[in-house]
Amino acid sequence: MKNLRSQLHLSQNYVAKYLGVDPSTVAQMESGDRKILPNEASKLCVLFGVPIDALTNEVCADDDQAEIIRFKKQMAH
Repeated sequence: MKNLRSQLHLSQNYVAKYLGVDPSTVAQMESGDRKILPNEASKLCVLFGVPIDALTNEVCADDDQAEIIRFKKQMAH
């Protein structure tokens, strides 16, 4: 997530305002201390202009694959 944000020259504050969260939440997402919720992931895909696969490859560990699959199925409907 940090790589995508940095490529677009967006600040954590900007992303936080876009998501409606505190800037510290964005920092936690980027460091892996907080999972990104499905609704946040959807918004981030729009903001960054990337498909969900690009975002999930950036922010999810292998143990989160089941959650990613469920989210992709939700997005498809």
